[in-house]
Amino acid sequence: MNKKAFNTRFKYALFLAAFALFLAGCGEKPSSPSDASRTAEQYRQAIIGNPTPADFLDNPEADIFYFGGVVYINAEHLDWAQQREYAKTELLGQIAKRTIDPDEFADGAASRLPVGTPVYRTDTDIFIAVVGGKDIRYIKMVEG
Repeated sequence: MNKKAFNTRFKYALFLAAFALFLAGCGEKPSSPSDASRTAEQYRQAIIGNPTPADFLDNPEADIFYFGGVVYINAEHLDWAQQREYAKTELLGQIAKRTIDPDEFADGAASRLPVGTPVYRTDTDIFIAVVGGKDIRYIKMVEG
């Protein structure tokens, strides 16, 4: 075999090896068992990266609650939220636990709201917690 033919075959083999590595790197990541048990909403939130309770609870004044994998924060300090009119539409849930430990946050946990507090959806992007007959406005914290 002459040198020119050897160089041509060597370049061809090198090209095929590089192409095979490229294709192997483009493959889809195999799903893990935990991926299979996720709902579409949980998967979407994991990809987008919604804030978690831990993102807020380093502030001792944080007033948050958690439902459906989403953190809601007190909006009493936001003028636009205070000026917005709303009508309660349905019960989102009730506060089941009061804690400031991010590891203990699960559906129904709150940092300041009392256990048993009802939380309502509205016809706007405002959510209402009713404490002592008073409506307290909260907003959903989502990324994207």
